[in-house]
Order: sequence, then C-alpha cells, then structure tokens
Amino acid sequence: MCSFLDKEADSAVKTLMALAAVLHDIGKASFEWQEYIQGARNKGPNHSECGAVMFSYIAYHFLKKKGIWQKYYDLWLMLTRDIADHHGKLKGYVHNEDLHTFAFGKMDLPGISLWLQGQFPFLKELRIEITEEKLDDWQYTELKEIVEEALDELYDDLRENANTIEEMMDYLQKWRDLTTKLIAADRFAITDVDDVRLSLSDWLQMQENLQAYCIKAKNHPLDHVRKTAQEMILKQW
Repeated sequence: MCSFLDKEADSAVKTLMALAAVLHDIGKASFEWQEYIQGARNKGPNHSECGAVMFSYIAYHFLKKKGIWQKYYDLWLMLTRDIADHHGKLKGYVHNEDLHTFAFGKMDLPGISLWLQGQFPFLKELRIEITEEKLDDWQYTELKEIVEEALDELYDDLRENANTIEEMMDYLQKWRDLTTKLIAADRFAITDVDDVRLSLSDWLQMQENLQAYCIKAKNHPLDHVRKTAQEMILKQW
C-alpha cells in the first residue's frame, strides 16, 4: 500500500500507513472470526474496531518512543478512525472516543506478536509489548484519555493558528487522500491489467485541442455570461 504514497512522504508517515495496512484486518485472526468464515458461526466479531484499537496502541507507543508524537498525533487520530470505519460510514476523529472494546484473549497474541515483529523489527527494538494485559489496559483505561488530550491539543492549535477555510479544506483533503489509499489498497485485486495510461503525445494533443476549442469559443454569445458567472463565484470565496 505504501507504493501509493507520494515520494515525498517521510519514513514516519510510511511506517504509520504500513501499520494501518497490516493491522486494519488483524481482528480476522481471532478464533471467533475464523469460526465465522468456516461456517461455525452466523456472525463474526467487529474486526474493524479491533484493528483500530491495536493500531492506536502500537502506533502511539511507536510515536512516543521515537519522540515524534507531537508531530504526528493528528495522523494517528485520522488513521485510527479510518481503520474503524473501513467497512462503513466515514466519521470524524472525535468518534475515536467511542471505539468498541475487543476480546483480545480470543486471539493468538504470542503468535501475532512474533509475526508483527518480523514485519516491523522496531516493535522488538522499542520493546512494544503486544499482550492481552497491555491491550486491555490500553482499551479500557488509557485510550479514551489520550484521544481527549489529542483532540484538545488539535482544537487549540486550529484556534491559535486561525486557519482559513481554504487551509482547512486542504487539511481535510490530505486526510481523505490517505483514507482513499488505505481503503483502495484493501479492495485492490492483484491481477494483471493492461496499461491504459495516456502517452505524453496524447496529453499534448488533448491540450492543443482544448486550447483551440477555447480560442474558437472566445466570441461565442454565452462567453460573457460564463465569465460573469465565474467572477461572481470567485467573489464568494
């Protein structure tokens, strides 16, 4: 999934996105989910919020132990929410306060921890323990308080900097760009496809055709009406 990221994305962003990609479906490793997909249960547990809780725990401790929590806590809020919502309606990160708890005792956490350490060696290096006790302390005691503190800090920052509507929209678009990459990667089917991208010559020809059309339409009776409408819309901003 990280191949979808901009080349300018720094290593911390790539790590958080990689964690989100790996952990968003981790709840499917629970014994109850496995029984569900094998037909022994009519319904499986909520794997989305399980992934959100585990991601929030691992990502928080990664950021804190690296000393970069202040720089990326808003991204932590975003991705935690996106994982919780990746099969439903997208909500704002204020809803991170209401994440459902999960029965982590019904997962092979020693095996999962060992596998995750193979994917992310920093888990062992930073001594981030993935145990039922740690995850339960996190989801029942620590998570809500940390979310509240992060939200307070985020709102204080937004008020202090008095962001314009354009800046706020840019911020939201950056978030939803990451949301799209996370969910698109989750839905991506690994099959060979034909390359249907336009060549540079095709793009240049399209640009030339568009420019020629605009020049030709310059004296159209509706040209003045269109320009007036554009100016009125721009004045509203």
